[in-house]
Amino acid sequence: MLKFTGVIERKDTITIDGYSNRKTLKAAFNELAKEVAKYDEIEAMGITNMNKSDIEDIQQFENYADSYYVEVQEVGCASKWNNETDGMEYDEANFYLLIRFVKSESEENEPLPVPNNNNDSATKDMMRTEIINRMADFAVKNSSNYWSMTRAEGIQEYTEQFEENSYMNQFFSIRAYLGIMIEEGNKEAISIMKALIKYRLHKS
Repeated sequence: MLKFTGVIERKDTITIDGYSNRKTLKAAFNELAKEVAKYDEIEAMGITNMNKSDIEDIQQFENYADSYYVEVQEVGCASKWNNETDGMEYDEANFYLLIRFVKSESEENEPLPVPNNNNDSATKDMMRTEIINRMADFAVKNSSNYWSMTRAEGIQEYTEQFEENSYMNQFFSIRAYLGIMIEEGNKEAISIMKALIKYRLHKS
């Protein structure tokens, strides 16, 4: 568990910080996920399933107010001011971690995906189709003078990404696009990203 954990809950965001004495950043993030799970289990799943590249990517997000943000610092120890003793309190730690994530009201009470042991490929196909349709609508709604896409073009593009298994790693991938929009605090992007996490966790 994280040490000296702090939580700030606001109308649209939750910020959690604390220290970890784990030796690797991945292990420290797993401890962070346990704290996040108290408020958003899907968000916690996403943190738990991050690889080294994912962790490096999210650390590049700019710290905009009320948007998704992660901060990581290597430290020599954990420290916290103790009002009762009127002095600093110390403990062992290797990392200081902070995460701010946007609340998703539409999925706040949505149940977690149940592990599937029956080779239910049909369910996963439905999940994939839903993501493709939502992404196509999302791309049309958020088009600009510099970049635009029709719904038909969006469905074709995102279908191909799933067929080529490139929806997570190429420059114009679903994951990359959603990451940019999440950085700007877009709630629909957060909702679709959670659906994408469910899809990846679903066994088929």
